[in-house]
Amino acid sequence: MVVETAEQDYLAPRAGPSSVLVDLSCGSGLFTRRFAAGGRWGRVVAVDYSEAMLLETQRRVVEADVALARYRVHGA
Repeated sequence: MVVETAEQDYLAPRAGPSSVLVDLSCGSGLFTRRFAAGGRWGRVVAVDYSEAMLLETQRRVVEADVALARYRVHGA
């Protein structure tokens, strides 16, 4: 999968228990959930312009039983 390769090549060296990953324009939260479930990040923050998309991200995160630090509407 592309995100796993990107994470290994670029993001993984920056990961750790005190690291924060911010998923800008998270949409439905597909990658947000994958990063949060991977357990390599201290916190994962989902940010989007659309409150409706953040609600969808939150719904899917709860459904997947994954913990996120917070959800944030850009500009709010």
